[in-house]
Amino acid sequence: MFAGRLDRRIKIYQLRSVQNEINESIQQWDLFAEVWAGIAFKSGREVLQADQINAQQTQEFRIRWMDGILDRTDFEIEFEGQRYNIDFIFEIGRRDGLSIVATMKVFENAAA
Repeated sequence: MFAGRLDRRIKIYQLRSVQNEINESIQQWDLFAEVWAGIAFKSGREVLQADQINAQQTQEFRIRWMDGILDRTDFEIEFEGQRYNIDFIFEIGRRDGLSIVATMKVFENAAA
């Protein structure tokens, strides 16, 4: 992988089970890694949900090889303040890097 193409900073979060102050098990997103990535826009569309039009974007994030993330579903990415659900991850070369295809999370606005 060429370092010059890894020009954007992303954060990878992992969903973990932790104990809260009253000893209940809860799920929370914890920072797993902050890495340099190359980003390529894959697709975009608008979806009508609950009488609202929401935009969806799919991006490809290319990062250097990292253990512990391949074939996992409990991760998500943050890029420029926006969260992305990981659709799939595949290996580039022989552990040269990872290609992560992810779709932007759509948050519905709360009714006033």
